[in-house]
Amino acid sequence: MALNIIVVCVQLVFLIFGIMENNYAIIMAGGIGSRFWPFSTHQNPKQFLDILGTGRSLIQLTFDRLSKICPVNQIYIVTN
Repeated sequence: MALNIIVVCVQLVFLIFGIMENNYAIIMAGGIGSRFWPFSTHQNPKQFLDILGTGRSLIQLTFDRLSKICPVNQIYIVTN
């Protein structure tokens, strides 16, 4: 709940000051995901898992949150 309120506040500030188009985001999605074993494997790494049971992977959920404060064409994903 608190996180949603913070995201909405940030969105309003960006909207008011017109700075959203200047935002860039980098999603760093990597690592071996050993804490998620046996669900996380080399064939199915943790960033592609639907841990929360929402039908969306962790990386998709992160992208969704960032797309509220940053243009989608300015969101970059770095993996290893």
